[in-house]
Amino acid sequence: ALPQQDLPSHAVALVSERWSPDDLATALRRAPVPVIGRISKETFLLDMRAVSDDDVQQTAQSVITALAQ
Repeated sequence: ALPQQDLPSHAVALVSERWSPDDLATALRRAPVPVIGRISKETFLLDMRAVSDDDVQQTAQSVITALAQ
């Protein structure tokens, strides 16, 4: 592990008028296929470094399903 080393990445910010960042995190953790993100500056972020190209569609569908409830 290299805790002092920065790794390049991109994040997707999910912002909602209906959901707080904490509520988004909870809903996505409880999805049938859990999605784990982080909260920074009152914004929920999905770090795409952790999502393979093959898993992007499944991750997006999990987000849509969780937020539709």
